Amino acid sequence: MATNSTNDSFGLANSTAFDWEPFYYADPPYRELQMVWLAACTVLGVCGNMALLITVSCVQELRTPGNALLCALAVADIFQLLSKVPPSMIFLLHGKPLACDGVFVIIDTVYLTVGQFAVNIIAPISIDRYWYICSPLKYSETMTSTRTALLIGLSFLLAMVTMVHPLLEGGNNYFNPPYIFCKYLGLARKSRQAMINVCILVPMITMLFCYYKIWRELKRHQNRHNKVSPITRSEMEYSETALPPITETRHASVFSEDGDADDELEEPAFSTENDTPKSDRPWGKKASQPDAVPTEACLAEGCSNKNAQRSTEATGENRLQSVTLAWDGVQISPEFRARMRSATMVLLIVAAYVVSWAPYFAVLIRSNALGDEVSTATDGPWQRFATMFSLLSTFSNPIIYAYRNPQLRNGFFRLVRRRIL
Repeated sequence: MATNSTNDSFGLANSTAFDWEPFYYADPPYRELQMVWLAACTVLGVCGNMALLITVSCVQELRTPGNALLCALAVADIFQLLSKVPPSMIFLLHGKPLACDGVFVIIDTVYLTVGQFAVNIIAPISIDRYWYICSPLKYSETMTSTRTALLIGLSFLLAMVTMVHPLLEGGNNYFNPPYIFCKYLGLARKSRQAMINVCILVPMITMLFCYYKIWRELKRHQNRHNKVSPITRSEMEYSETALPPITETRHASVFSEDGDADDELEEPAFSTENDTPKSDRPWGKKASQPDAVPTEACLAEGCSNKNAQRSTEATGENRLQSVTLAWDGVQISPEFRARMRSATMVLLIVAAYVVSWAPYFAVLIRSNALGDEVSTATDGPWQRFATMFSLLSTFSNPIIYAYRNPQLRNGFFRLVRRRIL
Protein backbone atom coordinates (compact mmCIF):
# COMPACT_ATOMS: atom_id res chain seq x y z
CA MET A 1 0.00 0.00 0.00
CA ALA A 2 3.03 2.23 -0.03
CA THR A 3 2.82 4.95 -2.65
CA ASN A 4 4.75 8.17 -3.04
CA SER A 5 1.54 10.01 -3.92
CA THR A 6 0.11 9.22 -0.49
CA ASN A 7 3.28 10.40 1.18
CA ASP A 8 3.21 13.62 -0.81
CA SER A 9 -0.47 14.21 -0.05
CA PHE A 10 0.32 14.17 3.67
CA GLY A 11 3.47 16.17 3.21
CA LEU A 12 5.55 13.46 4.87
CA ALA A 13 8.06 12.69 2.15
CA ASN A 14 10.29 15.63 3.06
CA SER A 15 9.45 15.83 6.76
CA THR A 16 12.05 13.32 7.95
CA ALA A 17 15.32 11.76 6.89
CA PHE A 18 13.58 8.82 5.19
CA ASP A 19 10.42 8.04 3.28
CA TRP A 20 7.42 7.20 5.45
CA GLU A 21 4.84 4.54 4.75
CA PRO A 22 1.37 5.89 3.91
CA PHE A 23 -0.67 6.60 6.99
CA TYR A 24 -3.98 5.25 5.74
CA TYR A 25 -5.25 5.11 9.33
CA ALA A 26 -5.34 8.93 9.23
CA ASP A 27 -7.91 8.81 6.40
CA PRO A 28 -11.71 8.78 6.90
CA PRO A 29 -13.33 7.16 8.85
CA TYR A 30 -10.29 6.43 11.07
CA ARG A 31 -9.44 10.11 11.30
CA GLU A 32 -12.90 11.06 12.54
CA LEU A 33 -12.91 8.24 15.08
CA GLN A 34 -9.60 9.43 16.48
CA MET A 35 -10.87 12.99 16.75
CA VAL A 36 -14.00 11.83 18.60
CA TRP A 37 -11.83 9.82 20.99
CA LEU A 38 -9.56 12.79 21.64
CA ALA A 39 -12.55 15.06 22.33
CA ALA A 40 -14.14 12.52 24.70
CA CYS A 41 -10.88 12.04 26.61
CA THR A 42 -10.51 15.81 26.98
CA VAL A 43 -14.02 16.36 28.33
CA LEU A 44 -13.95 13.40 30.72
CA GLY A 45 -10.38 13.93 31.87
CA VAL A 46 -10.49 17.69 32.46
CA CYS A 47 -13.93 17.67 34.12
CA GLY A 48 -13.23 14.62 36.29
CA ASN A 49 -9.82 15.73 37.50
CA MET A 50 -10.98 19.29 38.09
CA ALA A 51 -13.84 17.92 40.21
CA LEU A 52 -11.27 16.02 42.30
CA LEU A 53 -9.08 19.10 42.76
CA ILE A 54 -12.02 21.31 43.75
CA THR A 55 -13.42 18.72 46.17
CA VAL A 56 -10.13 18.14 47.99
CA SER A 57 -9.36 21.86 48.20
CA CYS A 58 -12.80 22.80 49.54
CA VAL A 59 -13.47 19.93 51.98
CA GLN A 60 -11.30 20.21 55.08
CA GLU A 61 -11.32 16.54 56.07
CA LEU A 62 -10.09 15.49 52.62
CA ARG A 63 -6.87 17.48 52.82
CA THR A 64 -4.65 14.50 53.60
CA PRO A 65 -1.19 13.55 52.28
CA GLY A 66 -2.62 10.70 50.22
CA ASN A 67 -5.15 12.96 48.54
CA ALA A 68 -2.45 15.56 47.91
CA LEU A 69 -0.48 12.99 45.93
CA LEU A 70 -3.60 12.00 44.01
CA CYS A 71 -4.20 15.68 43.22
CA ALA A 72 -0.67 15.90 41.81
CA LEU A 73 -1.49 12.97 39.54
CA ALA A 74 -4.74 14.71 38.53
CA VAL A 75 -2.83 17.87 37.58
CA ALA A 76 -0.46 15.77 35.45
CA ASP A 77 -3.44 14.18 33.67
CA ILE A 78 -4.95 17.58 32.89
CA PHE A 79 -1.69 18.89 31.43
CA GLN A 80 -1.28 15.72 29.37
CA LEU A 81 -4.63 16.35 27.71
CA LEU A 82 -4.10 20.06 27.18
CA SER A 83 -0.66 19.51 25.62
CA LYS A 84 -1.42 16.40 23.55
CA VAL A 85 -4.93 16.85 22.19
CA PRO A 86 -4.67 20.26 20.40
CA PRO A 87 -1.59 19.33 18.26
CA SER A 88 -3.15 15.96 17.49
CA MET A 89 -6.38 17.60 16.39
CA ILE A 90 -4.47 20.00 14.11
CA PHE A 91 -2.48 17.18 12.57
CA LEU A 92 -5.54 15.00 11.97
CA LEU A 93 -7.56 17.91 10.59
CA HIS A 94 -4.98 19.20 8.09
CA GLY A 95 -3.06 15.99 7.42
CA LYS A 96 0.29 17.78 7.40
CA PRO A 97 3.30 17.23 9.66
CA LEU A 98 3.98 19.74 12.38
CA ALA A 99 7.22 21.68 12.48
CA CYS A 100 9.51 20.59 15.31
CA ASP A 101 10.46 24.08 16.36
CA GLY A 102 9.08 26.98 18.33
CA VAL A 103 5.78 26.51 20.15
CA PHE A 104 5.25 22.90 19.14
CA VAL A 105 8.57 21.83 20.66
CA ILE A 106 7.57 23.49 23.96
CA ILE A 107 4.13 21.86 23.92
CA ASP A 108 5.64 18.50 23.06
CA THR A 109 8.17 18.81 25.89
CA VAL A 110 5.41 19.68 28.36
CA TYR A 111 3.45 16.59 27.31
CA LEU A 112 6.41 14.26 27.70
CA THR A 113 7.42 15.84 31.02
CA VAL A 114 4.02 15.55 32.69
CA GLY A 115 3.66 12.03 31.30
CA GLN A 116 6.93 11.05 32.94
CA PHE A 117 5.88 12.85 36.13
CA ALA A 118 2.72 10.72 36.22
CA VAL A 119 4.96 7.65 36.15
CA ASN A 120 7.31 8.98 38.84
CA ILE A 121 4.50 9.91 41.24
CA ILE A 122 3.49 6.24 41.47
CA ALA A 123 6.39 5.62 43.86
CA PRO A 124 5.38 8.30 46.46
CA ILE A 125 1.74 7.20 46.24
CA SER A 126 2.70 3.58 46.93
CA ILE A 127 4.96 4.60 49.83
CA ASP A 128 2.15 6.72 51.28
CA ARG A 129 -0.27 3.78 51.23
CA TYR A 130 2.39 1.53 52.76
CA TRP A 131 2.79 3.80 55.78
CA TYR A 132 -0.98 4.32 55.95
CA ILE A 133 -1.70 0.57 56.15
CA CYS A 134 1.30 -0.90 57.95
CA SER A 135 2.17 1.91 60.39
CA PRO A 136 -1.00 3.91 61.07
CA LEU A 137 0.23 5.26 64.42
CA LYS A 138 3.35 6.75 62.81
CA TYR A 139 1.65 7.83 59.59
CA SER A 140 0.83 11.39 60.64
CA GLU A 141 4.40 11.90 61.85
CA THR A 142 5.98 10.37 58.73
CA MET A 143 3.86 11.77 55.88
CA THR A 144 3.82 15.43 56.82
CA SER A 145 2.84 18.22 54.46
CA THR A 146 6.48 19.20 53.98
CA ARG A 147 7.61 15.71 53.08
CA THR A 148 4.67 15.23 50.76
CA ALA A 149 5.54 18.45 48.93
CA LEU A 150 9.17 17.35 48.67
CA LEU A 151 8.18 14.00 47.16
CA ILE A 152 6.00 15.75 44.58
CA GLY A 153 8.72 18.26 43.77
CA LEU A 154 11.40 15.57 43.45
CA SER A 155 9.20 13.53 41.10
CA PHE A 156 8.60 16.55 38.88
CA LEU A 157 12.25 17.62 38.91
CA LEU A 158 13.36 14.15 37.82
CA ALA A 159 10.79 14.15 35.02
CA MET A 160 11.87 17.60 33.85
CA VAL A 161 15.55 16.65 33.74
CA THR A 162 14.72 13.47 31.84
CA MET A 163 12.66 15.15 29.14
CA VAL A 164 14.20 18.60 28.73
CA HIS A 165 17.89 17.81 28.28
CA PRO A 166 17.58 16.79 24.55
CA LEU A 167 16.69 20.42 23.84
CA LEU A 168 20.34 21.27 24.48
CA GLU A 169 21.23 19.60 21.17
CA GLY A 170 19.24 22.21 19.29
CA GLY A 171 17.17 21.31 16.22
CA ASN A 172 18.44 17.75 15.85
CA ASN A 173 14.92 16.32 15.75
CA TYR A 174 12.15 15.29 13.38
CA PHE A 175 8.38 14.91 13.45
CA ASN A 176 7.08 11.38 13.99
CA PRO A 177 3.56 11.07 12.54
CA PRO A 178 2.45 7.83 14.29
CA TYR A 179 3.21 9.23 17.74
CA ILE A 180 2.36 12.83 16.78
CA PHE A 181 5.39 14.31 18.51
CA CYS A 182 9.02 15.19 17.84
CA LYS A 183 11.74 12.57 18.17
CA TYR A 184 15.38 13.37 18.70
CA LEU A 185 18.58 12.04 17.16
CA GLY A 186 22.06 11.59 18.51
CA LEU A 187 23.21 11.00 22.07
CA ALA A 188 20.31 12.90 23.62
CA ARG A 189 17.81 10.37 22.30
CA LYS A 190 19.71 7.41 23.74
CA SER A 191 20.41 9.05 27.07
CA ARG A 192 16.79 10.11 27.49
CA GLN A 193 15.55 6.62 26.67
CA ALA A 194 17.92 5.19 29.28
CA MET A 195 16.63 7.65 31.88
CA ILE A 196 13.03 6.83 30.96
CA ASN A 197 13.69 3.13 31.46
CA VAL A 198 15.13 3.80 34.91
CA CYS A 199 12.26 6.11 35.84
CA ILE A 200 9.76 3.44 34.84
CA LEU A 201 11.56 0.59 36.56
CA VAL A 202 12.07 2.29 39.94
CA PRO A 203 8.38 3.23 40.53
CA MET A 204 7.25 -0.23 39.44
CA ILE A 205 9.65 -1.95 41.85
CA THR A 206 8.62 0.43 44.63
CA MET A 207 4.95 -0.24 43.97
CA LEU A 208 5.42 -4.03 43.97
CA PHE A 209 7.41 -3.92 47.21
CA CYS A 210 4.90 -1.68 49.01
CA TYR A 211 1.88 -3.70 47.97
CA TYR A 212 3.65 -6.92 48.89
CA LYS A 213 4.10 -5.52 52.40
CA ILE A 214 0.46 -4.42 52.44
CA TRP A 215 -0.62 -7.91 51.39
CA ARG A 216 1.45 -9.41 54.21
CA GLU A 217 -0.17 -7.02 56.67
CA LEU A 218 -3.60 -8.14 55.51
CA LYS A 219 -2.66 -11.81 55.88
CA ARG A 220 -1.32 -11.10 59.37
CA HIS A 221 -4.62 -9.55 60.42
CA GLN A 222 -6.56 -12.43 58.92
CA ASN A 223 -4.41 -15.00 60.73
CA ARG A 224 -4.93 -13.25 64.06
CA HIS A 225 -8.63 -13.07 63.38
CA ASN A 226 -8.74 -16.83 62.72
CA LYS A 227 -6.97 -17.56 66.02
CA VAL A 228 -9.81 -16.02 68.03
CA SER A 229 -12.31 -18.55 69.38
CA PRO A 230 -15.60 -18.76 67.43
CA ILE A 231 -17.62 -17.52 70.44
CA THR A 232 -15.41 -14.47 70.98
CA ARG A 233 -15.33 -13.71 67.26
CA SER A 234 -19.12 -13.95 66.96
CA GLU A 235 -19.51 -11.55 69.89
CA MET A 236 -17.08 -9.07 68.30
CA GLU A 237 -18.83 -9.29 64.91
CA TYR A 238 -22.17 -8.77 66.63
CA SER A 239 -20.83 -5.71 68.41
CA GLU A 240 -19.84 -4.20 65.04
CA THR A 241 -23.06 -4.94 63.18
CA ALA A 242 -25.83 -4.88 65.77
CA LEU A 243 -24.93 -1.83 67.83
CA PRO A 244 -26.15 1.64 66.88
CA PRO A 245 -23.61 4.26 65.80
CA ILE A 246 -21.77 5.49 68.88
CA THR A 247 -18.68 7.65 69.04
CA GLU A 248 -17.21 8.69 72.36
CA THR A 249 -13.85 9.10 74.04
CA ARG A 250 -12.51 5.86 75.48
CA HIS A 251 -9.26 3.99 76.03
CA ALA A 252 -8.46 1.35 73.44
CA SER A 253 -5.47 -0.95 73.54
CA VAL A 254 -3.30 -0.89 70.47
CA PHE A 255 -1.46 -4.13 69.84
CA SER A 256 2.01 -4.40 68.45
CA GLU A 257 3.04 -7.03 65.93
CA ASP A 258 3.76 -9.58 68.68
CA GLY A 259 0.25 -9.11 70.12
CA ASP A 260 1.18 -7.20 73.29
CA ALA A 261 -0.50 -3.94 74.19
CA ASP A 262 2.04 -1.17 73.93
CA ASP A 263 0.08 2.06 73.83
CA GLU A 264 -3.29 3.62 74.56
CA LEU A 265 -5.36 5.96 72.49
CA GLU A 266 -7.36 8.77 74.07
CA GLU A 267 -9.37 9.40 70.89
CA PRO A 268 -11.80 6.93 69.31
CA ALA A 269 -10.12 4.49 66.97
CA PHE A 270 -13.09 4.47 64.66
CA SER A 271 -16.68 5.54 64.29
CA THR A 272 -19.38 3.47 62.69
CA GLU A 273 -20.84 6.60 61.18
CA ASN A 274 -17.61 7.67 59.55
CA ASP A 275 -14.91 5.03 59.21
CA THR A 276 -12.16 7.51 58.48
CA PRO A 277 -9.20 6.32 60.55
CA LYS A 278 -7.42 8.68 62.88
CA SER A 279 -4.18 8.28 60.95
CA ASP A 280 -5.64 9.75 57.76
CA ARG A 281 -7.28 12.84 59.22
CA PRO A 282 -6.42 16.23 57.77
CA TRP A 283 -3.31 17.96 59.01
CA GLY A 284 -3.94 19.71 62.33
CA LYS A 285 -7.60 18.64 62.58
CA LYS A 286 -8.68 17.08 65.87
CA ALA A 287 -11.39 14.52 66.34
CA SER A 288 -14.73 15.84 67.49
CA GLN A 289 -15.80 14.95 71.02
CA PRO A 290 -19.56 14.28 71.14
CA ASP A 291 -21.40 14.88 74.34
CA ALA A 292 -21.95 11.78 76.47
CA VAL A 293 -24.03 11.63 79.69
CA PRO A 294 -22.79 8.96 82.13
CA THR A 295 -25.35 6.87 83.94
CA GLU A 296 -24.37 8.13 87.40
CA ALA A 297 -24.68 11.77 86.37
CA CYS A 298 -28.09 11.11 84.87
CA LEU A 299 -29.39 9.48 88.06
CA ALA A 300 -27.95 12.26 90.26
CA GLU A 301 -29.78 14.91 88.26
CA GLY A 302 -33.09 13.09 88.61
CA CYS A 303 -33.53 11.78 85.09
CA SER A 304 -36.56 9.70 84.29
CA ASN A 305 -36.41 5.92 84.49
CA LYS A 306 -36.62 5.71 80.72
CA ASN A 307 -33.64 8.01 80.27
CA ALA A 308 -31.68 6.15 82.94
CA GLN A 309 -32.45 2.82 81.28
CA ARG A 310 -31.43 4.22 77.90
CA SER A 311 -28.18 5.51 79.36
CA THR A 312 -27.54 2.16 81.02
CA GLU A 313 -28.09 0.36 77.71
CA ALA A 314 -25.70 2.74 75.97
CA THR A 315 -23.10 2.09 78.65
CA GLY A 316 -23.44 -1.65 78.19
CA GLU A 317 -23.16 -1.25 74.44
CA ASN A 318 -20.05 0.88 74.89
CA ARG A 319 -18.50 -1.85 77.02
CA LEU A 320 -19.24 -4.45 74.37
CA GLN A 321 -17.83 -2.15 71.72
CA SER A 322 -14.74 -1.61 73.86
CA VAL A 323 -14.19 -5.36 73.77
CA THR A 324 -14.06 -5.08 70.01
CA LEU A 325 -11.50 -2.27 70.25
CA ALA A 326 -9.44 -4.23 72.78
CA TRP A 327 -8.98 -6.88 70.09
CA ASP A 328 -7.94 -4.33 67.47
CA GLY A 329 -5.02 -5.92 65.64
CA VAL A 330 -6.51 -9.38 66.15
CA GLN A 331 -9.58 -8.97 64.00
CA ILE A 332 -10.25 -7.05 60.80
CA SER A 333 -11.53 -3.85 62.34
CA PRO A 334 -13.56 -1.21 60.47
CA GLU A 335 -10.52 1.08 60.65
CA PHE A 336 -8.33 -1.50 58.93
CA ARG A 337 -11.00 -2.18 56.32
CA ALA A 338 -11.10 1.55 55.56
CA ARG A 339 -7.34 1.61 55.10
CA MET A 340 -7.47 -1.44 52.84
CA ARG A 341 -10.23 0.13 50.75
CA SER A 342 -8.02 3.18 50.24
CA ALA A 343 -5.05 1.00 49.29
CA THR A 344 -7.22 -0.96 46.85
CA MET A 345 -8.31 2.28 45.20
CA VAL A 346 -4.69 3.33 44.68
CA LEU A 347 -3.82 -0.14 43.37
CA LEU A 348 -6.63 0.14 40.81
CA ILE A 349 -5.34 3.56 39.74
CA VAL A 350 -1.84 2.19 39.25
CA ALA A 351 -3.18 -0.88 37.42
CA ALA A 352 -5.23 1.32 35.07
CA TYR A 353 -2.16 3.46 34.42
CA VAL A 354 0.05 0.46 33.66
CA VAL A 355 -2.52 -1.12 31.36
CA SER A 356 -3.16 2.07 29.43
CA TRP A 357 0.54 2.85 28.93
CA ALA A 358 1.80 -0.73 28.33
CA PRO A 359 1.12 -0.71 24.53
CA TYR A 360 2.81 2.69 24.22
CA PHE A 361 6.01 1.60 25.94
CA ALA A 362 5.99 -1.69 24.03
CA VAL A 363 5.93 -0.04 20.59
CA LEU A 364 8.39 2.64 21.77
CA ILE A 365 10.92 0.04 22.87
CA ARG A 366 10.49 -1.82 19.59
CA SER A 367 10.89 1.42 17.64
CA ASN A 368 14.11 2.27 19.46
CA ALA A 369 15.46 -1.24 18.93
CA LEU A 370 14.66 -1.54 15.20
CA GLY A 371 14.73 2.10 14.16
CA ASP A 372 11.83 4.27 13.09
CA GLU A 373 12.11 3.44 9.39
CA VAL A 374 11.81 -0.30 9.96
CA SER A 375 9.30 -0.28 12.82
CA THR A 376 6.96 2.32 11.34
CA ALA A 377 6.64 0.37 8.09
CA THR A 378 5.02 -2.51 9.97
CA ASP A 379 3.88 -1.02 13.30
CA GLY A 380 2.52 2.36 12.22
CA PRO A 381 -1.15 1.61 13.05
CA TRP A 382 -0.16 0.03 16.37
CA GLN A 383 1.97 3.02 17.26
CA ARG A 384 -0.96 5.36 16.64
CA PHE A 385 -3.31 3.07 18.59
CA ALA A 386 -0.87 2.98 21.53
CA THR A 387 -0.65 6.78 21.53
CA MET A 388 -4.43 7.16 21.61
CA PHE A 389 -4.94 4.35 24.10
CA SER A 390 -2.49 5.92 26.57
CA LEU A 391 -4.97 8.78 27.10
CA LEU A 392 -7.25 6.28 28.84
CA SER A 393 -5.35 6.91 32.07
CA THR A 394 -6.22 10.62 32.05
CA PHE A 395 -9.94 10.07 32.74
CA SER A 396 -9.98 6.61 34.35
CA ASN A 397 -8.60 7.93 37.64
CA PRO A 398 -11.62 10.14 38.53
CA ILE A 399 -13.93 7.21 37.77
CA ILE A 400 -11.98 5.03 40.20
CA TYR A 401 -12.04 7.82 42.81
CA ALA A 402 -15.82 8.07 42.58
CA TYR A 403 -16.29 4.30 42.67
CA ARG A 404 -13.90 3.33 45.46
CA ASN A 405 -13.78 6.40 47.72
CA PRO A 406 -17.16 7.33 49.25
CA GLN A 407 -15.62 10.30 51.09
CA LEU A 408 -14.54 11.97 47.86
CA ARG A 409 -17.86 11.17 46.25
CA ASN A 410 -19.93 12.45 49.16
CA GLY A 411 -17.74 15.54 49.50
CA PHE A 412 -18.29 16.40 45.84
CA PHE A 413 -22.06 15.95 46.12
CA ARG A 414 -22.13 18.15 49.24
CA LEU A 415 -20.36 20.90 47.32
CA VAL A 416 -22.83 20.57 44.44
CA ARG A 417 -25.85 20.69 46.74
CA ARG A 418 -24.40 23.66 48.59
CA ARG A 419 -23.88 25.49 45.29
CA ILE A 420 -27.42 24.70 44.10
CA LEU A 421 -29.04 25.76 47.36
